[in-house]
Amino acid sequence: MKLKIFLTLFVSSLFSLIPQNIIGCGGFVDPYDYYTSFFNQYSASKIQYKPFFYTNALFLFDTEEPENPADKIINEWVAFTKNNASKKDAYNFVMRFNRKDLSNLYYHIEKNAALKIPDSVAKNTMAQFFMQDKNLEALGYLMYAKQAEPYVTIDYHYWEPASNDSMKMDKLIKTDCNYTKLPKHLYFS
Repeated sequence: MKLKIFLTLFVSSLFSLIPQNIIGCGGFVDPYDYYTSFFNQYSASKIQYKPFFYTNALFLFDTEEPENPADKIINEWVAFTKNNASKKDAYNFVMRFNRKDLSNLYYHIEKNAALKIPDSVAKNTMAQFFMQDKNLEALGYLMYAKQAEPYVTIDYHYWEPASNDSMKMDKLIKTDCNYTKLPKHLYFS
């Protein structure tokens, strides 16, 4: 009799552990699960109901931003070139080309040094704009932004601590302070 009771309790305790393991290994948490709401977010497609979608578990109302920030930046740079550069070339120049190529272009414009950049950079309409316009402030700004980019963009992982090199960041801040003292082109003021 004691063996039956012990076996029944043991088996039932094993079954009671299984659902927690299944729930614990599930996917991401639904941000709208932690409170009761009588407003169905999927029934309203109008933007005016967006404030009712608020939840503490999300940074924004949606998981995606309403407008891609890269597109806004590229449109600003195309406008800066007075529409002389295409959006594709502006995207490649600002987002894809590395700092070394921009630096070589900068020194070519500043000191008439030999142009040591790949053909893809030389044929880029935005690079050609900088060679014609000789705007070193804007090109210097892009070079500084490329240098500071690793310290301002975060590769976020849940379990890893953020690794910031404070000495290099301090050096960049001092560089920025010196850069802001320079005379400004009207577009960058």
